[in-house]
Formats: sequence, structure tokens, C-alpha cells
Amino acid sequence: MNPTPKLFILTMLHAEWIKQKRNGIWWLVLLLPLGTTLAMGLDMVLRYADYLHPQWAKTGGTSWELLLAENHGVLGWGLFLPLFIAVLSTFIHHVELKQPMWKQLLAMPIPKVCHYAAKYTTVMLFSLILIILNSAGLILIGWLMDFPEPFPLQLFLQYILFQWVAIWGVAAIQNMLNILMRNPVLPVCAALAGMVASGMLLFHPSPMVAAFPYVQAFIAGDMSKIDPSYAVYGGIMSSILFQAIGLYGFLRKE
Repeated sequence: MNPTPKLFILTMLHAEWIKQKRNGIWWLVLLLPLGTTLAMGLDMVLRYADYLHPQWAKTGGTSWELLLAENHGVLGWGLFLPLFIAVLSTFIHHVELKQPMWKQLLAMPIPKVCHYAAKYTTVMLFSLILIILNSAGLILIGWLMDFPEPFPLQLFLQYILFQWVAIWGVAAIQNMLNILMRNPVLPVCAALAGMVASGMLLFHPSPMVAAFPYVQAFIAGDMSKIDPSYAVYGGIMSSILFQAIGLYGFLRKE
């Protein structure tokens, strides 16, 4: 029986997992949420009781909603997340870019589509881990601060899911750039430019802004005047678009 594309992709994912175990990506995935947790913890210790909570209470919001707002907007997690995804993607492609190994991989009797899908899926999985760890740090802060309100599980599940789907487009772009470009710095520079452009676009909030992939993660956190569902739909649509463009370029690559 001939191997199916699904089996090929699973085999490639297993190979990717083994490669990443020897990579420095785990330090990045762990240290970034640790840094945001420490920064948010310090912010809440210094300002929660005397300033943040009294001001936020006037809006009728809970302490947990305040925590998400501080993390996503004030700390800048929503704007920096696409840049973090870009760095993750570069780490994931590091082995092939450094050695280089693409010619060896493409010589294997495995369809190019499976190689491409495995890389993109790996970027997506590590992105999800990063987002979950950031939220776990926030939950820890809320528990240590002994917030008076019960823990809003649905709110945090939505926060995680909306962010993850919203960065699908960014992950597709960064995966495409890392595969088609030999210089690993250029994809990160593209993400940095996208982050700067996102900050400028948010000064003119409208549903059309949600079409820009690098701003979708911020909108997904419900910190702007734009419905976060637009970011989810935008993430799905931009993912399909840039996956198709990237795959077309990869299939033509020698």
C-alpha cells in the first residue's frame, strides 16, 4: 500500500519535532512568556490596588479583564506577537538555512506539499504553545494577587483561541518568506515593518484594518474599537491566501 499524504505529513512532523528538540527554540518559547509574566506581575504589584483596580472598576470590568487589557494593550503583547511568531519561524527553519539541507530534503521521495505543510504546522504548534504559556502566566498572576472575582475560563479560552487563529496569516507569511529567502534576517525585518505599520493603522480603526495580517493579533484581544471576530476571519483568509502563494513559489523552487 502506497503511503498517503497524511502519513507523509505525520512523518515530517515527527522529524521536525526531533530537529527542534536540539534547537534553541524551546528557550525562546519559555523565556518570552516568562518575561511577560514578570513584567505584568511587577505592573500589577505596583499599580493594581492604588490605581488600576479603582479606575477599572468604574467601567464595570473585572480584575481578570483588566489583566488581559494590561497584557495585550499596555504591555504590547498584541502588537509584538507577530514579531515573536516571525522569530519562531526563523528558528524552525534554522537547520535548513544553516547547513543548507533543502536540496537533500527535496531529494527524498516525499511530495513538496508535505514538506511545506509540515513546516507551517510546526510554526503553528509552537505559536500555540507560546500563546498558552503567556495566558498561563496571567492566570498565575491573578491567583497570586487573589482577584475577588471567580476565574473566567471562557474568557481566557476565547483569548487564546482568537489570538491563535488571528496569527495564522502571519505564520503563513513568515513560513513562506523563510522558505523562499536565503537570508533569515529579511523575514524578521518584514515582521518588524508589519508591526510598525500595525501601530500606525490602529490610529484609524475601521473593519478594513483587520485585513492587514500583522494587526490581527492585536484586534483579536478585543482591545480596539474593531470587532475581534474580524481578526479571526482575517487570520483564516490571509492564511489561505499566503499559503497558496507560498506553496506555488515552493513548488517552482529548484
